[in-house]
Amino acid sequence: MPAGRGRGEFNYYGTADATAWFLVVLASLDDRALRDEFEDAWRGAGAWLARQLDRGGGLVRHTPTTVPGGLVQQGWRDSHDPADGTGGRILHADGRVPGPRLADADTQAVSYAALRALAKLDPDGRWDEQASTLQARISTAFGPEVMAVEGDGTEVRGPGRSSAGCCGPARSRRSRRPARPSACAGRTY
Repeated sequence: MPAGRGRGEFNYYGTADATAWFLVVLASLDDRALRDEFEDAWRGAGAWLARQLDRGGGLVRHTPTTVPGGLVQQGWRDSHDPADGTGGRILHADGRVPGPRLADADTQAVSYAALRALAKLDPDGRWDEQASTLQARISTAFGPEVMAVEGDGTEVRGPGRSSAGCCGPARSRRSRRPARPSACAGRTY
């Protein structure tokens, strides 16, 4: 029997991006009654996102959890042990595990989309301004080969291009020309 199954051990099933996706989905439904019904929730989610951006120096960052069974890295590449060679993980090219307060590109991209969603949910808020600020920060911190940034600003380069390219100048790995528009380019959330 796998560890944690039926033996009472703690298994962590959290996510780094659920709050942001909640905002994106709610705004995309364009349902005023639903928006009103969940107003406390989306306002709370927006406040949380703003605090995380503030605490992270303009990026959403994650710190390894201290709970047994918790994740060392959170993002779209969650990992209990990034160095074990299994599953999703973020590592430097030489195999080192990046330092804490990690900001992964994917979480930044969905956070940007969430700020745009908040601007739609709350047109009188300052969400468009915050989205523009995050977009500029992403464009500065993440090149097409950067999958994460450590707390001290060290880039973590990796294979493939993360979805943060939707917020900045993305280049194809195979050429010097701009990559095709990403899934979130040009959308209004």
